[in-house]
Amino acid sequence: MIKKLKAKDKREILNFCYKNERENLFAIGSFKNYEDPFSEVVYYGYFTDGEIMGLATYYKKHKNFVINALKKEVVRALVDYAVEDKISVEFVANFEKFATPTIQRLKKYGITPKETSSETVYVLSQNEFTDFSKGNEDRATVEDIDEVVALQNEDNGQLITEEDRGKIIPHQEFLIRDGNKIVSKANIHGVSEKYFQIGGVGTLKEFRGRGYAKQIVSYLCKNYFDEGKKYGLLFTANDNASAIAVYEKIGFKPVEEFTIARY
Repeated sequence: MIKKLKAKDKREILNFCYKNERENLFAIGSFKNYEDPFSEVVYYGYFTDGEIMGLATYYKKHKNFVINALKKEVVRALVDYAVEDKISVEFVANFEKFATPTIQRLKKYGITPKETSSETVYVLSQNEFTDFSKGNEDRATVEDIDEVVALQNEDNGQLITEEDRGKIIPHQEFLIRDGNKIVSKANIHGVSEKYFQIGGVGTLKEFRGRGYAKQIVSYLCKNYFDEGKKYGLLFTANDNASAIAVYEKIGFKPVEEFTIARY
């Protein structure tokens, strides 16, 4: 049986997610990121004998569709149900073992990705962390939102929309400034009891090569290790040699594959 889950199901959702904490950081993080997660995310549960055996989450702002289920028939059933519920998919960003059957099933409905890329999942344990932060980093405030969006857009002058602004959660954005200008940033996509998941890392083109990426990622990691988290998690493209070199210096190690499909 599949059903759309409600606020009363929160504990049941989290119990399922924490069985595989690393793989469910998006879902776990949704309960920390949003004041009313059930207005921002659609949660679908696949039940067997009253127990959740698979979870699909649809993130409305990003239109990202994520499934966690060990059996492919459960993945297929969750895709079928969500498509019937008329979700509009722009991304499937997930661990490869879940993303591949999701992408394949969506094709049955004519939902075919424009492009698909593979990335590697890297994990950092606290006892292997090398800190390159310098003390001049900080966290964003609401006043920084437009500048953060501009940096994400590589400062290309494109119009910033309310939708763009709505995707930024200021306290999850970590910054380095040169004077009053934000020149480098890193952000968080999810946090759980033991893990924090790093999202985008970026530096303005004219400020690259100065070690800012290594510095800001270190600062972010230091903050979450100081809060008691045990592991950092991130994904990077397999051909992004410069980023991989930065992460490995900090102490990150590759563990498995991640897939991003864009629609």
